Amino acid sequence: MIHHASTLMQPRNIAAAFMISLTLSISTGATATAADDWPRIREQKTVVVNGKPERWRLEWERKPTPACGADEQDVSLTCPCSGFAFGEQGPLALVRVRSDGKTERLELGPLFGMDGDFGAGNREAVLQRWAPIETGGPESDFQHALDDDFAAKVAKRPDVDVMQFADFDHDGQATEFLLQVNTLPCGKHQMVLVGVSKANPHLHVFSAAEKPEEPLVLGSWEWEALRQTRGPIAVVDWNCGDHGSEKEWRVRLSTDSGVIHASKTSDYCADVKQSPLYPEILKLNDLYHHGKLSEQEFSTQELKLLEQVMESPR
Repeated sequence: MIHHASTLMQPRNIAAAFMISLTLSISTGATATAADDWPRIREQKTVVVNGKPERWRLEWERKPTPACGADEQDVSLTCPCSGFAFGEQGPLALVRVRSDGKTERLELGPLFGMDGDFGAGNREAVLQRWAPIETGGPESDFQHALDDDFAAKVAKRPDVDVMQFADFDHDGQATEFLLQVNTLPCGKHQMVLVGVSKANPHLHVFSAAEKPEEPLVLGSWEWEALRQTRGPIAVVDWNCGDHGSEKEWRVRLSTDSGVIHASKTSDYCADVKQSPLYPEILKLNDLYHHGKLSEQEFSTQELKLLEQVMESPR
């Protein structure tokens, strides 16, 4: 098994870092809600923190616009919109009214568009408003997307429950929830964890201990695996052959006293190991692990070799 250290990035097409700018404000009273003709509060729930009830809400700064809307039949039910259809987009904040009356506010827009997709450059969040019906049968949205009244019928569906609280960091309190910030081919929902913890009692986006300055972005299935056990556990992140990948990627996850640990490893697929170029790839790995190649040099040369493997007859 060849392990390649990583910074929890997807292979090849993912941004080199997940740096964001978050705004956290604390005041002595709850923020007043302006009287508008549209619902500023997308969702509101009671959360018990340290035995005391608090009110948390997802709040739009201005009226959101459709994203992957029901009237965009050519894109709304395709892979790029998976998890976002039928949604809304706009500046969004998580507002926490604590038991002592103080208010905290966490801007969520900067979490989106980190890879050039939803909300890119606009500091805008995308939330699914109504869930598609994607199962087979006569009620499937695929059967009715071109109906004249399709969008109107979708708007009558119940709102999607966004803040589904659970104890992902295993600190004994269900005071965090997943927020989808991107989707990768095809339909791999990329999520961040938002809330409070005993390690950090203020609203924040969770990070791994190995990269405390970056939000931890994982697939929904990886977060679910962590929720079910404090680990350590290794979860497949990207399979061999998925969209031409010449590697299988795994994420190793665990929690310790409410702190999340995460690291990514990779192993070359069987086809690569059978290639005449495999000895060269092994040599390249050896140079990298002995510090004779930078990560950029290693990645560039490795990619060239893997492209040659893909082009070779099999």
